[in-house]
Amino acid sequence: MKKNSTFFIISLIALLLTSCKPSTPKKKKTSSSSGQVSTSVSIDPTSVIPGPTSGDVPTSIVPGPTSSVAPTSSSGTSAAPSSSVEPIPPDDYYKECEGLSGTALLNKLYEINQPKNPSYDWERYEDADEAEDDSSSILCLYTRHNIKKTNHCGSYSWDHWNREHIWTQSKWPASDADNHNIFACEGQINNYRGNLPFAEGGETVVVFGHTTGCKMVKGTSFEPCDEAKGEVARSVMYGTVAYKYTMTNEIESIYLALKWHLEHPITSRDIKRNEIVYKNQGNRNPFVDHPEYGCRIWGSTNSETEQLCSK
Repeated sequence: MKKNSTFFIISLIALLLTSCKPSTPKKKKTSSSSGQVSTSVSIDPTSVIPGPTSGDVPTSIVPGPTSSVAPTSSSGTSAAPSSSVEPIPPDDYYKECEGLSGTALLNKLYEINQPKNPSYDWERYEDADEAEDDSSSILCLYTRHNIKKTNHCGSYSWDHWNREHIWTQSKWPASDADNHNIFACEGQINNYRGNLPFAEGGETVVVFGHTTGCKMVKGTSFEPCDEAKGEVARSVMYGTVAYKYTMTNEIESIYLALKWHLEHPITSRDIKRNEIVYKNQGNRNPFVDHPEYGCRIWGSTNSETEQLCSK
């Protein structure tokens, strides 16, 4: 009996020691296509942001281990973001114009608002005329379609652009590098306009199979599309103030300039462009900042302008 008790005690101790020994966990294997053990972490496909396709720029980017790179212009230099524009000048920018009208206001604007750093560089227009829905493109002035910023000149085509001088280079060389006078524009329609003054009427302009809103009397006059008329009118008025040019040498009449200016009022695009040119060139288009200056200077020119400005 004693021998059996001793055997029972020894067996019980052995059982207890075995149950306290820590077990070694088994490695969990995940199979790969080759049948070998894979150490990769599975990724939920819905969490991956698709990359750019066909040269398009993605609208959102996940921050990576490297620093972000600013978009570049065609020259390879860093381009400032579209929102990086100078603030609207303080109230005293036009302080000396208070209470003035007619020739007195025109002369004062000429005195205080001269361009300080005009330039004919492509980057100026890539920046100022950037398309609102595509930061890699410009918006063409007369056809209102987007063209890639880097597609400068070349042979005429729907997809290449040039620099359109509202006050033409050959007739008005003093303003040939003024950024308030120059807009990005599809090359062929820029050529059609040439040195023609602005007026209303003519045949519809078709460019590479695209019917535009512009009209032209061949060899006589050019009418921009409605979307561009306000920009054209304010650029014409700017040139009259900045260089004391005679307005009717570039547009049919003062009445027509005021008409387009009033019928096609300031847009967010006008404001943004004015800020960018001010940042680059150091002066502003006063008719964007103060649309009322148009009638204050020229509203009493004749009965037509008086009636127009009294509305």
